[in-house]
Amino acid sequence: MYSNVAVGLLIIAVCTDVVLLCPNNCSCSITSGINVDCDNQGLTVIPRNFPNDSTAILLSFNPITTIEEGAFQNMTLLRVVIIEFSALLTIDTGAFRTLPNLTHLRLDNNQITLIQPGAFKDLPRLAWIFLSNNRITTIQKGTFVDLPDLYTLYVTANQIQTIEDGAFQNLSALYTRLYLHTNQIATLQKGLFQGLSGLEELYLSGNLLTIVNNASFENLTSLRFLRLNDNRVTTIQQGSFQDLSWLFQLWLANNQITTIEQGTFDKLTVLYYLDLGGNNLTLIKNSTFKYNINLNTLILNNNRITSIQQGSFQGLSALRELSLWNNQITTIQQGTFDELPLLYSLNLGENNLTFIKNDTFEHNINLNILNLDLVCDCNVPFWSWLKSESLRVDTVTCLDHHNVSLSSLNASNFDNCTYNSCHPDYCSNGGSCNRDSYGDLVCLCVGGWTGEKCTDRSCHPDYCSNGGSCSQTSNGDLVCSCVGGWTGATCTVVKFEIPSNLRAFFELYYKDTIPMVMIMFTCWNVLITGFIRNTFKTQEGFLMNYLNQIPIRLREYSWYIGRLTPPYN
Repeated sequence: MYSNVAVGLLIIAVCTDVVLLCPNNCSCSITSGINVDCDNQGLTVIPRNFPNDSTAILLSFNPITTIEEGAFQNMTLLRVVIIEFSALLTIDTGAFRTLPNLTHLRLDNNQITLIQPGAFKDLPRLAWIFLSNNRITTIQKGTFVDLPDLYTLYVTANQIQTIEDGAFQNLSALYTRLYLHTNQIATLQKGLFQGLSGLEELYLSGNLLTIVNNASFENLTSLRFLRLNDNRVTTIQQGSFQDLSWLFQLWLANNQITTIEQGTFDKLTVLYYLDLGGNNLTLIKNSTFKYNINLNTLILNNNRITSIQQGSFQGLSALRELSLWNNQITTIQQGTFDELPLLYSLNLGENNLTFIKNDTFEHNINLNILNLDLVCDCNVPFWSWLKSESLRVDTVTCLDHHNVSLSSLNASNFDNCTYNSCHPDYCSNGGSCNRDSYGDLVCLCVGGWTGEKCTDRSCHPDYCSNGGSCSQTSNGDLVCSCVGGWTGATCTVVKFEIPSNLRAFFELYYKDTIPMVMIMFTCWNVLITGFIRNTFKTQEGFLMNYLNQIPIRLREYSWYIGRLTPPYN
C-alpha cells in the first residue's frame, strides 16, 4: 500500500515539475515525450525557458519575425518544431544548433525572404523540411548541406528565381522528394542537382522554364517522377532525359512545345505515363515513342494536331490509354492505331473528324472506351461495324441522336442516312466510291489497284492486253510481258522494227541509193495505205494499228539512214 502511494506522489511531483518549467502562456503535456504548445499566444519572440527534455514545440499563429541563433539550444531530445502561419522573415545561422534528434521542421506560410547559409547546420537526423508559401527569392549555396538523413524538402509557392550552385550539396539521402514547383525559376544550370543520385521525385511545375537543356538532369539515375508542366518550355534539347533510365512518370503539359524531335524519349524505356497536353504540337513524328515499350498512358489533349501519321505510335505495344481530345484532327490515316493491340481507352472528342473508315479500329480488340463526337448517320458503315463488332464500347455516343449511347440504338436508326457517306478519302489511289443496295460502301478501283479500298497493288486478268502476262516487282509496280508483236506498258502498241537484213543492206550500199530508198518508202506509204483504207474501210484493229505506225517508222528509217548518209557538197 505504501509503495503505491509513493509511486503516485512521484508522478504528481514529475507532472508538477513539468508544469512549473513550461513557458508562460504555453501548455505542456506528456505523451511519448514533453509536448510544448504555444500556438496563437501573441508571442513576438521565441521563449528561452522550454524544458530541456521537450520533444515537440508548437509556435504557430504568433507574430514571431526571427528565429535567432541558438533559439533551441541543447534540447537534445527535440524531434519536432512547427512555426506556421506566423510572421517569420529570417532564419539566422545556427538557429537550430545542437539538435541532434530533430526530424521534422515545419516553417510553412510565413514571410521568410532569406535563409542564411548554415541555418540548418548540425542536424544529422533532420528528415523533413517544409518551407512552402513564403517569399524566398534565392536559395544560396550552402543552404541545404550536410543533411545526411534529409528525406523530403518542400520549397513550393515561393518567389525563387535563382538556385545557386551547391545549394543541395551532399544530400545523399534526399532519395524521395524535392518540391520546387510554383516559383519563378527560369533556368536549370548544369550540375544544379549534382549529388542527388538517390532522388526519386522532382517537382518543377509552375515555373518560368523555357528550355529543358541536355545537362539539366545529369546523374539523376534514380529519378522516377518528373513534373515540368505549367512552364513556358518551347524546346527540349536532345539528350535532356538521357540519364533518367528509371523514369516512370513525366509531365510536360501546358507548355509551349511545338515539336518533339525524334530520340527525345528514346532512353525512357520504363516510362509508364507521359502527359504532353496543352502544348502547340501540330504533328507527331514517326517513331517518336518507338522505344517507350512500357508506356501505358499517353496524353496529347489540347494541342493543334491536324493529322496523325502512320507509324506515330510505333513501339507502343503496352499502351492502354490514349487521349487526343480537343485537337484539329480531320483525318485518321489507315493503320494509325494498328500497333496498339492493348488499347483500352481512346479519346478523339472535340476534333474536326467527319468520317471514320469502318476498319480504323479493327486491330484494337481490347478497346472499351471510345470518344469520337461523330454524327452516326454520316458514318453508317463504321457505326454498323462497331455496333455489331463490339457492344462493350458503351461510352460511344451519337451527336445526331442527342448523345444517346451507340449500344442503345436499334439497327433501324441507321436506315435513314441523311448524308452521303462516301467521303473523298474513303477509296484510295483514285478509286471512286458508291453505296450498294445494303448501304455498304463499295470502291471502283483504277490503275491496277484492287482491294476493298483500292490499297492492294496486284495483277488482275484484264490489266495486260492482247495476251500479255502480268507480274509484280519488289516495289509493288505491275509489269506486262507482251507477246505476238505487241509492246507498251500494257501491251497495246504494235512492235515495228527494221529487219536485220535491210539494216545490213543500208549500211553496205547507202552512198548512192539513199535518196531513192527514201522516195520509194514515201510513195509506198501513200499508195498502199490509201488503197487499203479505201478497200477495207477499216478504222481500228491490228491492221489499221499496223498501218498507222508506218509514217512513224518511216521517220525512224529516215533518221537512221540520215546517220549513215555523208554530207553532200
